[in-house]
Amino acid sequence: MSEAGYYDLTRLYEAANKACVSAFEMSHTIKGAINWADLGCTEARSWTNHHGETGYSLIIEEASPDAYELAQFIQAELDKAGFKIIEIQLEW
Repeated sequence: MSEAGYYDLTRLYEAANKACVSAFEMSHTIKGAINWADLGCTEARSWTNHHGETGYSLIIEEASPDAYELAQFIQAELDKAGFKIIEIQLEW
């Protein structure tokens, strides 16, 4: 991967962790099974599928995969930071 690609993933990773901190600050309004003490991004990925489509995905750990409000909040924070259409995978 090029140095520029690494930089983009690093920025995405940092933005995702910042979004998790912002989510914690709003935890009283976000419903779902979430371990707020350890919530964070553990991986930012770029991908290309067999159709040649490309994109980015994140793994956010310490939240139930069905914590939709958290995923929506993180996506909204990433949108504000300039990252559009990011796949967010929540895991324990």
